[in-house]
Amino acid sequence: MHRLFLFLLFSSFFFSSVTFSEWITSPAFPTYCYTQESVISADSMEIWTSYKLRIPSSDVVVLQGNIRLPYQYLSTSKDTVEVESIISEGVPLDSTSLGDDNERTGVQVEVTGERVIDVQFGKLVSGVMVDFKDITRYYTDSWYILKDGSYVLVDKNQLHTFTFSELQIRLEPRTSWGEVPVEVVYIWTLYFYHPVTTIVTQKVTEESVYVYRDNRCKNVSIPSVNHQTFSIDATTQELSIQFQENTAYDPEISLDSDADGVNDRSDNCKEIANPNQKDTNADGKGDVCSDDDADGFIGEQDNCPYVYNPDQKDINRNGIGDVCEFDSDKDGVFDAIDNCRQTPNSDQRDTDKDGIGNACDNCESYNPTQRDSNANGIGDTCEEQALYLEQNDSDHDGIIDWQDNCSMIANSDQGDGDADGVGDVCDNCSSIQNPGQEDIDGNTIGDMCEDSDHDGVLGYLDNCMVFANADQKDTDNDGVGDMCEDDDRDGKVFSEDNCPYDYNRDQRDTDSDGIGDVCDEEDNRFIESNKIFFITLIVIVVLLFGGVIFYMIRKLGTSNP
Repeated sequence: MHRLFLFLLFSSFFFSSVTFSEWITSPAFPTYCYTQESVISADSMEIWTSYKLRIPSSDVVVLQGNIRLPYQYLSTSKDTVEVESIISEGVPLDSTSLGDDNERTGVQVEVTGERVIDVQFGKLVSGVMVDFKDITRYYTDSWYILKDGSYVLVDKNQLHTFTFSELQIRLEPRTSWGEVPVEVVYIWTLYFYHPVTTIVTQKVTEESVYVYRDNRCKNVSIPSVNHQTFSIDATTQELSIQFQENTAYDPEISLDSDADGVNDRSDNCKEIANPNQKDTNADGKGDVCSDDDADGFIGEQDNCPYVYNPDQKDINRNGIGDVCEFDSDKDGVFDAIDNCRQTPNSDQRDTDKDGIGNACDNCESYNPTQRDSNANGIGDTCEEQALYLEQNDSDHDGIIDWQDNCSMIANSDQGDGDADGVGDVCDNCSSIQNPGQEDIDGNTIGDMCEDSDHDGVLGYLDNCMVFANADQKDTDNDGVGDMCEDDDRDGKVFSEDNCPYDYNRDQRDTDSDGIGDVCDEEDNRFIESNKIFFITLIVIVVLLFGGVIFYMIRKLGTSNP
């Protein structure tokens, strides 16, 4: 009984702490779809502890065993890739101004003929992206990498898929009609970088963690993962992920022998094109290359592919076997198995799985009875759904309010780039997670995306977004800046507390010097605390002094004849 209780307690904790999008047992997760992998050894991460992973890609999956781990997306940044030199026809170019990501500075290159810009990295680089900006369109630019001793033409947008140490950019004037031949090209930006995405995740067993990227699968369903929010602070350990070739990668996923849009790895009929992958008897072989009725005739050779007829008898020679002749709508599917007997639908598509083909279904939702009370051709099920949607869809985008991530602005695609639960069209900071949509200065830009307190630190990096604290001081190292904390627990945060390290809820400051009495070291509080007495004393002294002077003056006046 004791063991059973512990097991149930662990199970409850496990499934309440982390929600997995799937725990795949069969079939296994298709790791063969990814060209690169990285392994985080079991002893590098502690179970149920949050870790920041710096990944040079955003298209990744994180696995442990056959479990796809959920993660929290933090941000994407660019790590600059240093170059050894940039030379144009023997003349070094100013790589500093080219690589500063500043479109106000750059260099000019003469292009009276073909001009070659040679970029030397000094070492092998991979996964490199390029940012290239210029101000003219009157030339062509071709990009080459040095591979195996010769230059190979590549698409500059696909540089990240190659490994190389030298790159050439060949500029050549265009001679198309109507264009003025260019003599000078102004290049504002030319720099190379690795995109680095930071995520937070936890491992759930003692096994190693695997990270995969560069998905090459076609028509292979890979379940999505639920994003989670993990507890992190300034002490959260950060791990850099380095990728290498995935030996489990299966190149067949990129092949399509019959050119039907389905790769060979997934195609149920590799030799004959069948883009719909129809497999009526679910035997793993597409109908076009399977003898489903076991009569010795395959696919299109069979005049009645789903009913056994080895004689292929067809008295009227209309191409339909006599045993399948009863086909009222002439769509090639005989009535006995046709889900739309009066409407041609050879694909027998039935999206809502209600036994009624799409071609003759009066409602796209499940309604096998086809009930239509007002006989208007629209099933009651769909009309009831339409009425409910009209009453509960404020922005009329087809998504009811409680499921809509932006209920007041139409966004049927529910795009949410930063996965914070707020749709991009109404997210005041769409690149960084900020589910609370905080906006201290009310300028419609979320605090996470700007420097609201003007201390020089952007919100998502600022440990105190409400009060300026350029030094980001955090004495107790809890991830919250001192300026935003109430260290003495007297109800006043640091920036508003006249004695931030000593409890003084009343904030008494008798001498009004901005320092609370409990921590004021200057001895000038006696006069301040007895102000009325001293004012009265001063008035009496002044009156006495004035009376004496008045008496002396009067005495002098009476003593003179």
